[in-house]
Amino acid sequence: MLKLNKSTVIDIFMIALGCAIYGLSLEIISVPNKLADGGISGISLILRHFCNINMGLSTLV
Repeated sequence: MLKLNKSTVIDIFMIALGCAIYGLSLEIISVPNKLADGGISGISLILRHFCNINMGLSTLV
């Protein structure tokens, strides 16, 4: 069975918080201003702009 100690729970929470902040920054800043980041998020932003593909789906694939 998986045993979670306090530091592991804090690490998981901080990773989730960082992902949430990054996702919000994409939706609030990058998408409305038509900015493309680097990497996978940039590719998903470009696909959303030109092909109207969902960013979450294209990032997952």
